[in-house]
Amino acid sequence: MTTSRFTSVAEFSKVMMSKTVVLKPPSGNHLQTVILMHGLGDTAMGWTDAAQYWQRKMRDARFVLPTAPDLSVTLNNGFKMPAWYDLKGLSERDNEECNGIEMSRDAILDLLKNETALLCDAPKVGVKKDTVPIVLAGFSQGGALSLFTGLTRSPQELAAVVCMSGYLPKPDDVCKSQRGHARPPIFMAHGDEDETVRLSWATSAKKRIDDCCIVDTSMKVYRGLTHSANMEELDDVYNFMASKLEISSSPKIHSDTRTQ
Repeated sequence: MTTSRFTSVAEFSKVMMSKTVVLKPPSGNHLQTVILMHGLGDTAMGWTDAAQYWQRKMRDARFVLPTAPDLSVTLNNGFKMPAWYDLKGLSERDNEECNGIEMSRDAILDLLKNETALLCDAPKVGVKKDTVPIVLAGFSQGGALSLFTGLTRSPQELAAVVCMSGYLPKPDDVCKSQRGHARPPIFMAHGDEDETVRLSWATSAKKRIDDCCIVDTSMKVYRGLTHSANMEELDDVYNFMASKLEISSSPKIHSDTRTQ
């Protein structure tokens, strides 16, 4: 894996944002933000349907779906594809170096700062000093990045972190730096027949997080689900996000909701 094509986080972010999908709040009021990161080899477009599904019930939420730059991935014989960091093998994720993950994290942190600034300018939000109504979510490698970012360098207290079919990258480093620190609530979702990201990697991640951080971490396992998401999981993620963003009720789903 090489990040040598990027000399700075700003350069990485520029490439990332050039293919980012933004769904504006259908209500016209920006009161919450959900940042949703795709998995290895995918793009933001792969998750727009899910984002639109959630947004029908979160009409004040702005959804931001960044696309990872194309990077050489060792696991795939060096082929370039959208990737948040390098993967070298299929063994336990605890052993992965995850080269490039810090640059991706810092690019997402810049995105978080931008979204925080937008929310602070919104007259109805009333952002607290140390808390912002932002959920950081992701699937597979994007889910792993959401955990890594939410647990290591989040500048403010996020509303929540969501990890679907993911794991904790560099767990030793994370736990060493975060032991005893309070972190945002986390929801992990995983299929019990996932052969790409093993369920054991996710359960191990939850245990490590519970052991080293002061955090409310919940996890749900879906019977018969492979490396994907089903409607039950999407509804569970919505319910979790809505509770942490203090969305008290689900408004009527409008069939004319569309990407803006």
